[in-house]
Amino acid sequence: MASAIYHMLPKALSEGSVKLFRSCDPKNFSDGGQLRDFLYVKDAVAFTTLFLKNDASGIFNIGTGVPQVGRSWLVLSLQLLARSLRLNISICLQSS
Repeated sequence: MASAIYHMLPKALSEGSVKLFRSCDPKNFSDGGQLRDFLYVKDAVAFTTLFLKNDASGIFNIGTGVPQVGRSWLVLSLQLLARSLRLNISICLQSS
């Protein structure tokens, strides 16, 4: 599954705006400020290969262990490309 940044960046570049999710927990997270752990796809492949070569079984949670604000990755990408951005905040997605 491609990252949200991968999907958002083309629209942000062409339209100058992007839609982010509204925070369901505004006391702890600003709109678009939800935390995620980003992992480089080649690192995920390396871990999966290691598990397969060693006959490991079970459920493995791999990641950096360092949560990042998704919005900051998008803003940084656009800053590096010298582009401005309008953030449109949409619905709150709550898990049941």
